[in-house]
Amino acid sequence: MRPNLEHHIAAQHATVCKFAEQVWIADTSGALFWPQHQWLIISDCHFEKGRFLKQFANPIPVVDTQTTLQIIASLITIYQPKRVVCLGDSFHDVHADKRLLSTDIQTLQSLIASVSQWDWVLGNHDPDIPEQFAGNRVPYLIQDKLLFTHEPEDAKS
Repeated sequence: MRPNLEHHIAAQHATVCKFAEQVWIADTSGALFWPQHQWLIISDCHFEKGRFLKQFANPIPVVDTQTTLQIIASLITIYQPKRVVCLGDSFHDVHADKRLLSTDIQTLQSLIASVSQWDWVLGNHDPDIPEQFAGNRVPYLIQDKLLFTHEPEDAKS
């Protein structure tokens, strides 16, 4: 393991666990790292939720997008993933990209460019990812017989 990652785990900011015969690192931020494939898995970022709710006089701070981007940047620095998988609801709604600050757009584009592969698994809040952001847009991913999806559907007989 990388020294930065070992320190992160030792400081109890993450824990190593086993699931589906795989080793995972569960980060206290809510992210999951899959060392075997070097995937960083994040979900429900809800970029621009604060500004969306502000329209309705909700007192949620409007720094949620910047904070989330800072967390993702930190996770990429710590885990150095080859692939980032966003498991849906990355954007709070279909108009979130119109509320993004230009600095947030640049930061997100930079984060996407910093890894070999970026996947957007589509969610119920973001059935379409804004065109200005690179990456693969998929309804789900399957790797090593594991399904990565935002909202699993009932199996059809």
